[in-house]
Amino acid sequence: MRGNKLIVLAVVAVVLVALAFVMNRKEAKIRPTNVGELVLPDLPVNDVRRIDVITSSNETVTVSRTDDAWVSHDKYGYPVDFGKVKDALIELSELKIGQVMNVSESQKAAINMVAPGQGVENAGSLVNLYGESGKKIASVLLGKEHSRQAPSQGGMMGGSFPDGRYVSVDNGERVYLVAQTLSMFGDDPKDWLDTEIVNVEADKIKEVTVAVPGEDTMVFKKDGSDMVLDGLADDEEMDSSKQYSIKSALGYLKFKDIADPSLSDAETGMTNATLYKALAENGALYTAMIGGAADGEDRYFRMAVALTDLPEEEVKEEVKEDAPAEGEEADAADAAAKKEKRAELEKEIADLSAKLSKWTYVIASFETDSMILKRDEMVKKKEKEEEEESGDAKEAGQAEAAEDGAAKTAEEVESDSETKKIEEPAAKAAESTPKPATLEEGVPVRPPAVEKGVPVEPATPVVKEGVPPEPKEKAGVEAKKPQPGVFDPADK
Repeated sequence: MRGNKLIVLAVVAVVLVALAFVMNRKEAKIRPTNVGELVLPDLPVNDVRRIDVITSSNETVTVSRTDDAWVSHDKYGYPVDFGKVKDALIELSELKIGQVMNVSESQKAAINMVAPGQGVENAGSLVNLYGESGKKIASVLLGKEHSRQAPSQGGMMGGSFPDGRYVSVDNGERVYLVAQTLSMFGDDPKDWLDTEIVNVEADKIKEVTVAVPGEDTMVFKKDGSDMVLDGLADDEEMDSSKQYSIKSALGYLKFKDIADPSLSDAETGMTNATLYKALAENGALYTAMIGGAADGEDRYFRMAVALTDLPEEEVKEEVKEDAPAEGEEADAADAAAKKEKRAELEKEIADLSAKLSKWTYVIASFETDSMILKRDEMVKKKEKEEEEESGDAKEAGQAEAAEDGAAKTAEEVESDSETKKIEEPAAKAAESTPKPATLEEGVPVRPPAVEKGVPVEPATPVVKEGVPPEPKEKAGVEAKKPQPGVFDPADK
């Protein structure tokens, strides 16, 4: 009996040891990595040649590197934004564990910690990184975003915002919470693309040509800060509200999608396209072709870029400050600056042309509205009100001049009256002032010559022989008449 008990105890001990061993192995296998460690340590980002994102709906978004350029497989090989690829890979390489989650199998679906393709509704998305020859470098399962409740302010409850994401590097066996949302690994292939077509500053455009089917070709030329249409009639003027739209059509021009390259010109409406040409001050000529409708209000669109002769004024800006001021060395420096400027511009335009010329884009219709210009929308008749106002102003000026003239005349009359008031007493005074005595009418009496030291003799009138002088009259005294034939000695 005692032997049987010993055997049973031995068996129980063996079972316990075995169970402990199994539990220790399982614990060692799922032992959490320390918080703060990298999720993907030593990830060779420079060796990555392809990124696959298998979405929750089991569709794949792929970007890959070919011929030193990253392209989108889902958008006909259109170049992707390398900056987005670079940021995505660096973020994966720097991803750190914020928290190790203890999640049961039944709880994994609630946080999307299930690999796609298993028929589970709440599946996550899987990011696979490949190197040369299609060798898989790493794989990360992206689960649900983690949200945090914003603090309330002023008695108002704040909303929630994402502050992390659940991830796993072994298909959900170990689940970590990280502080990044990894939103660039989305379901839309366009998220990887650089959607900007061109960005030309409005102030750099000096000439615009627009050819709309069925309309006369219009040429707008820069005049100061305005764009003026060639051939304006005397009674026409530019609509000032449309001025900026003429030259700003190529500023931050973006597309919504890439059209299928297999579509013909007839299908895209390019056989009857509107042409919008913008010539920049540096000699770059941008030609936009606006085709037919695509997906409702969107339009098919193409862009070509070429370089015309470089204006001479552009060269002067490139002369180096330390170049000689005059002489043959200055001419050589000027020629070198011109050549360098031309080479840089040629490369820039060539690269842009290679990127754009073979693609047909889908852009929003509002982007093309500023390119499809019609004459009756850009030009208006000069308003008659201006002419009437001009006539009214002229009449008002004449009336004002007449009033000024009348006022001036009144002032002159008043001035003349005042003059008369002042001059009349003077005239009367002048009349009352006795005139110098004369012997004969019109001949004044000349004073005798005065010699120094000789007293002046009183002037005596010349008396004709046999004729007595006229007596002097005094006011109020009747002159005494001499008797005829009697000579008065006092008159001698």
